Amino acid sequence: MDLQSEMHGNFDTGFFVSGFRSRITGMLDSGSVGDYLTLTNHVGREYFKKLSSMGLYVKPFTGYNGGITDNFDAGFRPKAVTGLYDTTTDIY
Repeated sequence: MDLQSEMHGNFDTGFFVSGFRSRITGMLDSGSVGDYLTLTNHVGREYFKKLSSMGLYVKPFTGYNGGITDNFDAGFRPKAVTGLYDTTTDIY
Protein backbone atom coordinates (compact mmCIF):
# COMPACT_ATOMS: atom_id res chain seq x y z
CA MET A 1 0.00 0.00 0.00
CA ASP A 2 3.01 2.30 0.43
CA LEU A 3 3.65 1.98 -3.30
CA GLN A 4 0.07 2.96 -4.06
CA SER A 5 0.41 6.07 -1.88
CA GLU A 6 3.69 7.03 -3.54
CA MET A 7 2.08 6.78 -6.97
CA HIS A 8 -0.89 8.85 -5.89
CA GLY A 9 1.32 11.81 -4.99
CA ASN A 10 3.77 11.59 -7.91
CA PHE A 11 3.37 13.76 -11.01
CA ASP A 12 6.72 13.17 -12.77
CA THR A 13 5.68 11.34 -15.96
CA GLY A 14 9.15 9.98 -16.79
CA PHE A 15 9.73 8.51 -13.34
CA PHE A 16 6.15 7.40 -13.05
CA VAL A 17 6.48 5.12 -16.05
CA SER A 18 10.03 3.85 -15.54
CA GLY A 19 10.36 3.85 -11.75
CA PHE A 20 6.99 2.52 -10.70
CA ARG A 21 6.73 -0.05 -13.47
CA SER A 22 9.88 -1.82 -12.27
CA ARG A 23 8.65 -1.80 -8.68
CA ILE A 24 5.31 -3.29 -9.74
CA THR A 25 6.97 -6.05 -11.79
CA GLY A 26 9.19 -6.75 -8.78
CA MET A 27 6.03 -7.44 -6.78
CA LEU A 28 4.78 -9.76 -9.50
CA ASP A 29 8.11 -11.57 -9.73
CA SER A 30 7.95 -12.41 -6.02
CA GLY A 31 5.49 -15.17 -6.94
CA SER A 32 3.13 -14.34 -4.10
CA VAL A 33 -0.56 -14.63 -4.93
CA GLY A 34 -1.17 -11.83 -2.45
CA ASP A 35 1.14 -9.56 -4.42
CA TYR A 36 -0.78 -10.31 -7.61
CA LEU A 37 -4.10 -9.55 -5.92
CA THR A 38 -2.70 -6.36 -4.41
CA LEU A 39 -1.42 -5.36 -7.82
CA THR A 40 -4.67 -5.89 -9.67
CA ASN A 41 -7.01 -4.58 -6.99
CA HIS A 42 -5.07 -1.62 -5.64
CA VAL A 43 -1.63 -0.79 -7.06
CA GLY A 44 -2.50 -1.60 -10.67
CA ARG A 45 -5.67 0.44 -10.50
CA GLU A 46 -3.77 3.46 -9.16
CA TYR A 47 -1.08 3.01 -11.83
CA PHE A 48 -3.49 2.84 -14.76
CA LYS A 49 -5.70 5.60 -13.36
CA LYS A 50 -2.69 7.88 -12.95
CA LEU A 51 -1.39 7.05 -16.44
CA SER A 52 -4.80 7.99 -17.80
CA SER A 53 -4.95 11.27 -15.85
CA MET A 54 -1.45 12.15 -17.10
CA GLY A 55 -2.59 11.55 -20.66
CA LEU A 56 -0.22 8.60 -21.03
CA TYR A 57 -2.79 5.86 -21.46
CA VAL A 58 -5.77 6.49 -23.66
CA LYS A 59 -8.46 4.14 -24.99
CA PRO A 60 -8.51 2.42 -27.40
CA PHE A 61 -5.73 0.46 -25.85
CA THR A 62 -2.86 1.87 -27.89
CA GLY A 63 -0.80 2.60 -24.79
CA TYR A 64 1.60 5.53 -24.59
CA ASN A 65 4.10 5.59 -27.42
CA GLY A 66 3.45 1.86 -27.90
CA GLY A 67 4.15 1.07 -24.23
CA ILE A 68 1.73 -0.73 -21.92
CA THR A 69 -0.95 -2.47 -23.90
CA ASP A 70 -2.81 -4.20 -21.08
CA ASN A 71 -6.56 -3.83 -21.06
CA PHE A 72 -8.34 -2.60 -17.92
CA ASP A 73 -11.92 -2.41 -16.68
CA ALA A 74 -13.99 0.73 -16.06
CA GLY A 75 -12.41 1.08 -12.60
CA PHE A 76 -8.86 0.92 -14.08
CA ARG A 77 -8.32 -2.61 -12.70
CA PRO A 78 -5.84 -4.34 -15.06
CA LYS A 79 -7.18 -7.41 -16.82
CA ALA A 80 -3.63 -8.53 -17.69
CA VAL A 81 -0.15 -7.48 -16.60
CA THR A 82 2.05 -8.62 -19.47
CA GLY A 83 2.45 -5.08 -20.84
CA LEU A 84 4.17 -4.03 -17.64
CA TYR A 85 7.15 -6.11 -18.76
CA ASP A 86 7.46 -4.36 -22.16
CA THR A 87 10.42 -2.01 -21.74
CA THR A 88 10.99 -1.32 -25.42
CA THR A 89 9.01 1.92 -25.58
CA ASP A 90 9.41 3.94 -22.40
CA ILE A 91 8.84 7.68 -22.51
CA TYR A 92 11.40 10.11 -21.14
